[in-house]
Amino acid sequence: MTRILIVAVVFVSSLACTGLEGIMTPLSPAPEVEVEVEVGTAPPPHDPAPAPRETGPATAHMVILGGAPDRDAAQRILDGLSPDVPRTGGYPTLEHSDEIEGLNPGFWIVVGAVARDEATAKAMAEALGEHVPGTYVRQVEVPASKIEGASCPSDPRCGGGFGWRAVVIFKRISIEPDGWDSTSAEVTAVLGRARIPTERVNPNDPLQVKVPLGGDVVEIDIAPFQGELYGYVFAAEGRKPRYQQASSAVQVLSVASAYFGVDLLAIDE
Repeated sequence: MTRILIVAVVFVSSLACTGLEGIMTPLSPAPEVEVEVEVGTAPPPHDPAPAPRETGPATAHMVILGGAPDRDAAQRILDGLSPDVPRTGGYPTLEHSDEIEGLNPGFWIVVGAVARDEATAKAMAEALGEHVPGTYVRQVEVPASKIEGASCPSDPRCGGGFGWRAVVIFKRISIEPDGWDSTSAEVTAVLGRARIPTERVNPNDPLQVKVPLGGDVVEIDIAPFQGELYGYVFAAEGRKPRYQQASSAVQVLSVASAYFGVDLLAIDE
């Protein structure tokens, strides 16, 4: 970059008139002014304005878990979903089909996801369909702001959140603890409604417990807890088993809820 110093002398050529004599007197010259000019340097460009956010209608693929003409009936479907159905991104939720282009009007629907691409939506529908039979995908037009950025396999609705879960209920002493039968029965009943299988272990049973899971069997090693007399071992695919000592059903289910990521205390009979 080259800098050139230009010295400009500015004269004011205006003349002052002194009345009737017509004498014209030039004014004094103005002071010198120094001006620096940068040669070969263009002014910096302005930052481009941010692109406007897309808010108009856009094509998406909606994963629908069910629906009904009556809102209350659709709400019961939503409330009755299995705890295995992931709750993420504000879904599942209720929507009215009249407000969504591409759906038959007159229904309240339970929406599990709104994906941008069809492949993601179909993967979600297949995984969610294991727990909500009849789940399907529809191409719709919705405001762009409603479309999720979800992708598979990272999103739990794609099946990553459906690993096996089980609870071993063990008693390694012959003496019956106070309230053990009733408390463990209550815990077992709630876990059953949440579709979490249980297996009971008695004093002389092996420490490698086989738990049936549908057509499969998983083996849970409770040897690390053999020093405990009785209690519960929570286990899940890819996670380290956790021991919980016997106490009230509410306490046991609270710990199980935190371990499994499911609110077991909110499950109705």
